[in-house]
Amino acid sequence: MCERYLDLVEPQDQLRVAREGSQHQRWQLAGREGLSIETFELLAHDPDAHVRASLLVDNYETPEHVVEHLAAESNEFAELARYHPNASCERLDTGVLRDHILTTIHRYLDRKGATPDQRREVYRAMQDERSTETLGAVWRRISADAR
Repeated sequence: MCERYLDLVEPQDQLRVAREGSQHQRWQLAGREGLSIETFELLAHDPDAHVRASLLVDNYETPEHVVEHLAAESNEFAELARYHPNASCERLDTGVLRDHILTTIHRYLDRKGATPDQRREVYRAMQDERSTETLGAVWRRISADAR
C-alpha cells in the first residue's frame, strides 16, 4: 500500500485501508474528511483504541450513530463524545458550555431550532470563562425565558 491513504476518495479504497492498513494508516484515515458510512462503521470497531478515539477527536463528520456507539464503549470515550459536533443533543447537554467548540454549538442550536435571540444568549453564556454550567442547563434556562 504505497498510495497516499489520505487522498483516498473511493469507498472501496477507504475500506481496504481500514481493513488492511497499518495502525498509523488507519489512525490517519479515521481523522480525514469524506469517509463513507461503511468506513466509519468499520473504524468504529477497530482493535486499536487510538484509531477509534480519532473518530471522536479528529473527525467532525463522524455520524451520530457512530459517536453514540463509541460513547457506550467506555467512560473515556463517553467524555470525548460529550463535545463531538454530531453527538446527540442529550449527550451534548451534559458537556460544560465553555468547553464546547463553536461548530458543536452551531449544530446543536440548529437542531434545537434556536431563534437569533437564543443563539445570542448561548454565545454570551459561552464567554463566561469561570462558568461550569452545562450546555443543557443554559439551553433550559434560555428556553424557559422565551416562554
